[in-house]
Amino acid sequence: MPFAITNSCCTDAACVRVCPVGCIHPAPGEPGFGTSEILHIDPASCIDCGACADACPVGAIFPVDRLGAHDAIYADINAAYYSGSSGSTGSDEAGPDPGGAAASQRRHVADDLDVAVVGTGPAGMYTVNELLARTEARITLIDEHLTPGGLVRSGVAPDHPHTKQIERAFALALRHPRVEFLGGVQLGRDVTLAELGEQFAAVFLATGADAARRLGIDGEDAPRVTSALDVVRWSGGVPGFDTSPLPEANLGRAVVVGTGNVALDLARLLTLSPDELGRTDVADRTLDWLRVHRLDDVVLLGRGDAAHAAYTEAEFRALDRIPGLTVRLVDAEEPTPSFEPHAGARITVVFGSRIEQFVDHGGHVGVRVERVDGPAQLDADVVITSLGYDVDAEGATTLGLPHDPATGAYRHEGGRVVTTGAVRDGAGIYVTGWAKRGARGGIGANRLCAAETVQTFVDDVAGGVIVSPKRTRDTLRDALRLKGISTTDARGARAIDRAERSRGEAADRPRVKFVTTDELARTAARGRRLSVRGRSARG
Repeated sequence: MPFAITNSCCTDAACVRVCPVGCIHPAPGEPGFGTSEILHIDPASCIDCGACADACPVGAIFPVDRLGAHDAIYADINAAYYSGSSGSTGSDEAGPDPGGAAASQRRHVADDLDVAVVGTGPAGMYTVNELLARTEARITLIDEHLTPGGLVRSGVAPDHPHTKQIERAFALALRHPRVEFLGGVQLGRDVTLAELGEQFAAVFLATGADAARRLGIDGEDAPRVTSALDVVRWSGGVPGFDTSPLPEANLGRAVVVGTGNVALDLARLLTLSPDELGRTDVADRTLDWLRVHRLDDVVLLGRGDAAHAAYTEAEFRALDRIPGLTVRLVDAEEPTPSFEPHAGARITVVFGSRIEQFVDHGGHVGVRVERVDGPAQLDADVVITSLGYDVDAEGATTLGLPHDPATGAYRHEGGRVVTTGAVRDGAGIYVTGWAKRGARGGIGANRLCAAETVQTFVDDVAGGVIVSPKRTRDTLRDALRLKGISTTDARGARAIDRAERSRGEAADRPRVKFVTTDELARTAARGRRLSVRGRSARG
């Protein structure tokens, strides 16, 4: 019986490397690799060995006969990939090939350097793994939050627990003797890029894209208009986002502007029953709010047609797994549907909708759109814009880094950023992940992105471009201590992880997150004290 890959695929190609018959595509170097949201197993070639399932870091691969009723669609999706003549998806251009012929000729740097990686999401952790494999560098891993994880911890939809399993693979790097974790340190607030350049031979920025794109229309700043970014931070448990970005519900309807996978994530968040959502790791503050306020009539508005929807087929078809959910799709040439009250949860995707204006009516917001059958207005409790993310241009200027408005990321060459005097001569500044290529690509795309950036760094070291500073990374800890900045280390992060999972076990959930800095800091400190006592007792 062949295997199939489901929608929690992280596309990092670990399965491709172990497949003995080469039946998983798109593979590195093939068209679509790096742009396809999931990889696909050819059912005609699969020999049912299970090597791919064993290698998958997120548990996304199952035998077809073990797919449940709601996941059976992935057998069809995998098979359909091979039904055409080419079998390619995503871009027609050849994808990156980290395991190709050039891989065996890659340089390895033996220099004893201190480097910093800022950001602990997938981009940062793939960079750490690549640095450990390619260099002898000592790595200081910095994050503004007290917990590592970045996008995986707070950005992946709570009802996608398999995708979050990649945290386990990343956690191994935090235990490496050449890796030090400093949580609770924000670049620009607690330490400047120039200061890092004085203490490290190179700094790798894996800070993502944290500015929500805007429509630029009237009413976008109305009280009942918010962004997907704020909703994700609130529901993902990011400290400092305690207040709900969703207003009191009067109509029971939310409008999401956008048709990407994040828009679908938001639609599921609002339409899942509290009981179903209560089995996930969604923040308690969000779960409590949704038990009281129901926004289960969700309308997604997209400007193009259904054939060019930003969401992936796998994510859209996964809506069929939600019990009691009605899904309507209205293409660009179809008339505007009726939005009469509906019993039960409903998601309606309306294409061909040009947003003209948001009108604040106090207790609700009016969304004025232009469609094929003329102008229309849709009333809702809240509008959530889900248009993608950019690196904040003002923040880039503050750091002294060049911003590329075309990509919404930092301007770079192969991951190297020209800082024009922002840091000392001889210090390398590099970018990876969304900060490098813009907010596109899934978790696995960061692996290839990191490999390119580290390759550039290795070449720079070999070429004598990188010069070690006179100070050491110990200077950073001392400087933070003098500034009165409390940090956590890997031991404290593990204490937080254990405590959250323990709380989750008691509630039959993956974890129950701490969502305030005070809770996180106390838990980390308690874990460090217990660890010290344990070592003393053994000694």
